[in-house]
Amino acid sequence: MKRWLLTCSVVLTALACGGAPGADPGERPPRRSDAERPAPSPVPGDDPGDRPRQPSPGDEGPDERDDRRPPSGGKPDNGKPADEDRPRDNPSPDDGDANGDGRPDDMPAEGGKPGGMKDQLQLIQIGKDSTGEQRTAYIHVPKTLPATGRKAIMVFHGGSGSNAMALAPNWSSRFNKDAVLVFPNGQMSNSQRGGWAIDKVGERRHLDTIVKLIDQLVASHGVDRKRIWAAGFSSGSSMTWDLACFEGGRFQGFGFVSKYMIEDATALCKSPAKSFAIFAGTQDKDSPYAGFKDQRGTFQMGAEEAAAWYAGKGGCKAQPTSERKLADSADDNTRVTERTWTGCGSIGAARLYKIDGGGHSWPGGRLSKLPNACHDISATDELINFWKAYAGY
Repeated sequence: MKRWLLTCSVVLTALACGGAPGADPGERPPRRSDAERPAPSPVPGDDPGDRPRQPSPGDEGPDERDDRRPPSGGKPDNGKPADEDRPRDNPSPDDGDANGDGRPDDMPAEGGKPGGMKDQLQLIQIGKDSTGEQRTAYIHVPKTLPATGRKAIMVFHGGSGSNAMALAPNWSSRFNKDAVLVFPNGQMSNSQRGGWAIDKVGERRHLDTIVKLIDQLVASHGVDRKRIWAAGFSSGSSMTWDLACFEGGRFQGFGFVSKYMIEDATALCKSPAKSFAIFAGTQDKDSPYAGFKDQRGTFQMGAEEAAAWYAGKGGCKAQPTSERKLADSADDNTRVTERTWTGCGSIGAARLYKIDGGGHSWPGGRLSKLPNACHDISATDELINFWKAYAGY
């Protein structure tokens, strides 16, 4: 009996102290549920933005375009914290592929219910590039368009790999409207140079693929060669800068979201400037607003510097001709300032959307659920309106 009472006493004492017999009093307390945990303090620019699926070895080598970001574990010259060392190929809410199956989240899988985005996109074959890889693109052709003379908008996805589906949901508002929508795929993620990666400025591998795609759109889909516009997000924006500098004559206007020019490109940028708009978040850790040195030691221009340089190339004055704050219509801790250059020599206009508090995401994206995603504006709608006003859309 005494032994039994002693055992009970030990057990009750242990339970009263929050543990079990033999438990280490230094162990952490029971884990709280997600609902009970306090929200983590936001880190400036902590926005995963474009993370497609896990790359294979070699995808993040020092020469890949997607490594044009602050060195891991360090700080760029502007003093902002560098991006964490994270896989570049994990799906995120902003990719539109959080389920990781290669389709936008609202796109039914094979055998699923009809009527989703999948049923409005057609996969076309472009042909092999200089590395021997078969390149592809998804297109949306509104049924109401005339057979010829069609407008086209090319949209370049971010991240590594072949991920054109990721950005399509953010353009669904333009489905069945007035233009053919084109979503080119980068190189597959199992490639040594996945996504839109290049080894040097002006490399022709991706440029030639897009030129071939344009020829195909004209020959087989009724697109007018003189009515094409282009926009890109993150590394897709880098691809759009390449097109602006080396194939700019094939486009009427550009849009650049969350990635700006590298300094080395300014001396090599040979195409005449075209009207353009830049969207830049001040808390973007992947593409810091003020610029940074990437892992190769190449300086990436900041948003304001890139806007002023390319506007100057188009004959604009050094300072914007107008500046205004746009309506703070969403409770998202961001505020947009619109700066516009007009009265330029060879282009209609240039514009910079400075998003205070904004991170690495497509403004107004339907799948942008991150804390510093901007919903005060829709980059898609702003681009269409800007191109209508200044770029012949």
